[in-house]
Amino acid sequence: MKLTDRQGFSLMTAFLFGNVLSGIGGNGAGPKTGYLSVWLSFAIFVVFSLLFQKVVNHHPNCDFFTVTRNCFGKIGNRIFLIILALYSLAASYLSIANYMEFIKYSITTNFPLTTGILLVLLLTVYLCLKEEKIMGRFAEIILPIVIGSVILLLILGIREIKEITLPLPTMTSQFLRQGWQLFCSPFSEIIFLWILFDSFKNQQNIGEISIKAGLLTTFLFTLVYLFNLNIAGETVLQNTRFPTYFCASLIEVGILVENAESFITLSYSFCDILYGALCLWIGVKAICRLLKSAKCFRKKIRTRPDNAIKDCGRVPRNLVVFTIKKITAFSAVIFMFLLYSSGMIPTDLSAYYPIISTIFLPITVGLPLLLFFLTKKTKKNKKSKRNQNSNSFSEKL
Repeated sequence: MKLTDRQGFSLMTAFLFGNVLSGIGGNGAGPKTGYLSVWLSFAIFVVFSLLFQKVVNHHPNCDFFTVTRNCFGKIGNRIFLIILALYSLAASYLSIANYMEFIKYSITTNFPLTTGILLVLLLTVYLCLKEEKIMGRFAEIILPIVIGSVILLLILGIREIKEITLPLPTMTSQFLRQGWQLFCSPFSEIIFLWILFDSFKNQQNIGEISIKAGLLTTFLFTLVYLFNLNIAGETVLQNTRFPTYFCASLIEVGILVENAESFITLSYSFCDILYGALCLWIGVKAICRLLKSAKCFRKKIRTRPDNAIKDCGRVPRNLVVFTIKKITAFSAVIFMFLLYSSGMIPTDLSAYYPIISTIFLPITVGLPLLLFFLTKKTKKNKKSKRNQNSNSFSEKL
C-alpha cells in the first residue's frame, strides 16, 4: 500500500519539526534571530525540493536505489549503500540518545534509564518493521497532537510575556550562517524521506508535499522561537539544553492544566520515536539492498494447489528477506543499546551538533545535488544519442 498525500505531508512535518521541537533556540543556536534565518533556510529547502522533483520525474516507476544504480553504477552504488546505512543508523542512534537526555532532563524522579531506552528501542524497531505505511498512519495521528500542543502552549504563555522582543540581525554574515545551519538541521534531513519516494501514491507531488510540510515547519518554528525568546530571554536560552520544555515549565497554569511542559514531552516523545524508526528503516533497507535482497517488502505468497507438492521443499524468498530484515533491525538496536550503556560516546552531544551536521552534509546536501546533475547529464547524453541515431537513419535513406 502506498502513502497518501496527507500521510506523506504528516510524516514529513512530524519528521522535520518534531525532532527539533524541544531544542528551538537553545545553547549553540547562535544569534537570536533564528525566527528570520529560518525563512532563509526554507527558501534553500524549496530549491532542493524542486531539484529532487526533477530527479523523480526523470525516473518514473523506479525506486530510489534503482535511481542511484543508474547514476553511480554497480560498484558505486554498493559503496553508496554502505555509506547510507552507516549514516542512517548513526542518525537513528543520535535521535534516541538525545531523547534519553531529554528524559533525564525532564523527569526529576529516579527513572530507570536502562528500562527507558529498552522501551524506546522496542517501539522504534516495531515501527521500523511495520514500514513506512504504518509510520504514515502514526504521523497522521500525532501531527494534530503536536500542532495542538504548540498552539495551547502559546495561548497559555501569552500572559507571561510582558514585552515582545524582536531582535534584528546586526551582521549579514551571521544571518546567512544561521540560515545555512538551520537548513542543515532540520530541513536537509528530509532526504531520509525522499529516499522513500516510491512509497508515495503520487510521486509527481513529492516536491509540492515537501514544500508544504517545510512551510508549516517554518511557521511553527518561528512561533516557538519567539515564544522561547520572550519567555526566558536570550541570556537564559544560551545556557539551556531544552529551551521549549524549560519555558513551558515557567508558565503558571490553572486548575485544568497542571503542567504545561507535559504537552512538549508528549509531542517530542512521539516525533522522536518516529524519527528514529524512519532512519532505522532506511538503514535496514540499505543493508538488505546491499545483500542483494532488494525487495524488502512482505508480499502474499500465492501457491496454486497443483504446484503445492512441487513447492513443498522450497523456502519462500519473501520469508527469507523478511527474516533478514528482522535480524538486521534487532541487531542494530542491540548495538545501539550496548553503545549507549557503555558510555563510549558522550550522552550530551549538543556541543558536537555543528560537527555532526557537517559530517552529514555529503548525504543530506551533496546527494540531492549529485543526483540532479548526474540525471541531467544522463538525459543530455540520451538526447544527443537519439539525435545521432536519427541523423544516421536519415543518411541511410
